[in-house]
Amino acid sequence: MREAKRLLREEGVEPGSPSSLRRLKTAKVESKLTLPKFYERTHTMEVENAENAIRIWLAYLQSVVESFESRRRFYLFLDGLDDMRVLGEGRSLLLAGLLQAVDAVNEVARQGNAPIKVVLACRTDVYGRLDSPRAGKIRRDFALELDWYQNPRDVRNTHLMRLANKRARLNRPQVHNLVEAYFPNKLLGRPAAQSVVEQTRHTPRDLLQLLKIVAQHASQPGRLDERSVLSGFADYSETYFTDEAHDALRFYFDEGSRIRAMELLGTIRKRHFPVAELRSTADGDPRFRRLDIEELVSVLFDNGFLGNLTPGGPTGFAPDYYRFKFRSPRASLRWDEDLVVHPGLWKAFNIA
Repeated sequence: MREAKRLLREEGVEPGSPSSLRRLKTAKVESKLTLPKFYERTHTMEVENAENAIRIWLAYLQSVVESFESRRRFYLFLDGLDDMRVLGEGRSLLLAGLLQAVDAVNEVARQGNAPIKVVLACRTDVYGRLDSPRAGKIRRDFALELDWYQNPRDVRNTHLMRLANKRARLNRPQVHNLVEAYFPNKLLGRPAAQSVVEQTRHTPRDLLQLLKIVAQHASQPGRLDERSVLSGFADYSETYFTDEAHDALRFYFDEGSRIRAMELLGTIRKRHFPVAELRSTADGDPRFRRLDIEELVSVLFDNGFLGNLTPGGPTGFAPDYYRFKFRSPRASLRWDEDLVVHPGLWKAFNIA
């Protein structure tokens, strides 16, 4: 693999520059790759023209992969597809090609019994939009879907909280329940575990960041008092969670528009409100008139910062139903229903 990488670089091909693949116009490639006790092969390739050069290089790399042997197993993780922005500018087809390439490499490794596995991490709703006829089959046959959102009566038994407990035991083996060990029994009038999880989008990253920030506000070792926890909640809201919202808007709005978008939401200061109120507030203030409200709401909904409120639930006679993307990846924005601000933004926006 090192030899293959060296040869590619000699031809001017850089991993971070897809356009550099056009430089593959070599007439002949010959190399001998030796791994003691594992692998030895000499490759000679004749290239008549640049048009089929890429295919020959891929065949060369394929032969290296399928012939690789080792007593160890190797996993290559491809991450970064956890944001709807990756689908912008027609990149759905490109990402679908990446998916199929990963599937092809893994198939080559399986056929050659090579101890190599490529793992592509992708957000569920992003995966559903990939332009690939094989996406469904690949998902059924090889995908492992991580659904962190659960809605049981006891939040302490969710996958998310169990993950946090396992993480805590790395440093404190005697801790079996993180919330019971360090948090007050009640927070904001509800069980502590429920209040903690509600500050997140039910993702490990949100929860671990929240716990880390809350810990920084501890006045002494051991159990936290409610004041320290709530100070941590406010810090998390004003720093990490607000920064996450800015990042979600970064691909669609320039810096000034992102700042004004957050100011607009902070101006309303309500947990939920109709879209019409958001539009009228923007129209009535010269700071916000140029904001694309539809784009703003759609992006924040897709990334879990805004949700919908259905009064009376689906039947109209049940408790109010809150619909967020992280609860149901296939949820669609309803413009005729109230928008709900995620609790993680309440402190940043001074929402009571």
